[in-house]
Amino acid sequence: MKAITAINAVIILVIAVITIMAIVIFFLSSYNPAVIGVNLETAKNDACKAYVSLDCPGSPENIIVNNFDADQDGTIDPGKGTGNCGEGGAEEDNLLMLCKCYYGINDPVECGTLVCGCRE
Repeated sequence: MKAITAINAVIILVIAVITIMAIVIFFLSSYNPAVIGVNLETAKNDACKAYVSLDCPGSPENIIVNNFDADQDGTIDPGKGTGNCGEGGAEEDNLLMLCKCYYGINDPVECGTLVCGCRE
């Protein structure tokens, strides 16, 4: 009877170790805050490059942000327009919404100056 108990203990131990390893691998592969920052930084840099290449004229709402949810509505919908952060519906993933939702800047001139480094 003791041999069966020892075998059961080894099997339970192996299953426990495999389960713990799977949980650790899951968390290490799915949670990486550095990737989130890189995506925001990349989206900002790309949008600002486009804005600065036009010598910073007009409104940053005309600069489309691609492949990033600038208005925080849960969808990537690049387009012009203004709205509120987190609300869906309109196509609003542009530089002005990125400034508003991620940097707290509502003014188009301040968006260009503070976020993209444009001079007035």
